[in-house]
Amino acid sequence: PSGLEMVREIKAKYPDLEVILFTGWGMKSGIDALRAGVYRYLAKPFDKDELAMTIRFAAEYGQTRRERKILTAFQQVSTAISSTLERNEILRRACQAAVELFGVDHSSLVEFTEDYEAGKIVAEFPDKGTLGTAIQVRDTPLEERLVYQREVLNIPDVATEHLLGSVREILLGFGIQSILIVPVVLQGKVVASFSLDVIGHKRTFYPNEIELCKSLAHQIAVAINNARLYEETRQGRDYLHSLYQATTELISPRDPRDVLQNIVKTVCHTTGAWRAAALLVGESERPRAIAVCGFDEEVKATSIRRKHGISDSVLKVGQPRFIPDVEAEKDQVNPTMLEQGVKAAACLPLPLTGKNLGVLWIHFRENHTFSETEK
Repeated sequence: PSGLEMVREIKAKYPDLEVILFTGWGMKSGIDALRAGVYRYLAKPFDKDELAMTIRFAAEYGQTRRERKILTAFQQVSTAISSTLERNEILRRACQAAVELFGVDHSSLVEFTEDYEAGKIVAEFPDKGTLGTAIQVRDTPLEERLVYQREVLNIPDVATEHLLGSVREILLGFGIQSILIVPVVLQGKVVASFSLDVIGHKRTFYPNEIELCKSLAHQIAVAINNARLYEETRQGRDYLHSLYQATTELISPRDPRDVLQNIVKTVCHTTGAWRAAALLVGESERPRAIAVCGFDEEVKATSIRRKHGISDSVLKVGQPRFIPDVEAEKDQVNPTMLEQGVKAAACLPLPLTGKNLGVLWIHFRENHTFSETEK
């Protein structure tokens, strides 16, 4: 093939590669070469010093052009991530952006538990079936460095990296041979990480790519925080509306039991709770469930309230008790809650004219971190 044909083939396969062409056919051939995409053409015979300078300029031009292209794409990615306040969509778009921006095969986002015991894949692109996969953090050296030291993990060969522990087998199981993992830091704490996954072949990620990944992680953190603030604002609005409804119920002339039943239902709906029960606890009589929501059968108050337990403490002190993880406080909660699958709970006093007449228990099916708005 002629020189021009070779240029066209090279630019078709490697569009970001800068090509210098030597020509002995004069100006017309040089113009044709420029049209074909060469950076510059040199007429034969050429000067060695001129060639050296041309190579250097071509490299700098190519680098600048690639960086400009990446920055433009990065701005588009940032806009896409920030254009939604729906949390799951933010995470999916972040993974898609990573794949398209860096030309990798797959990207996933892992959220970590509060205690950094483990993490779970909550978003990916494209769909490879990794969602829900548990990632062990505790006693996994590289994962601990990621969450505690905020270290970027650049692993060119997953198969030989033993510091990945059990995570290595998970990655290899999905065909991932090289990976770059970047922490996502929110309010000074690593809450998640996202990865660039290379499947079926190996790849080394360079410093400029790592820096860009860190910038993307920052954008993800900002978008997640915006979604969190939006959700808290929405919850606050719902809570105020519920409070208004509850106040309206309280001053209505309806039967008190009906009023309390509606308030309990409102609590379940507003907080997204599994179930709730209002217990009347007298000084001499046994506790009675006077309003319930979400229970499948008739509620026995003793299955919720235990003598000298959390209910009695809340009654005595008059302060609510929030339990984000029932299992972690199994020595204090009623064993029946654990048996029935309650994962998180809240116990609130029911005051009337300065005296606590009972408690309101709210149960959740999953661990639940209570926001200040909820409290």
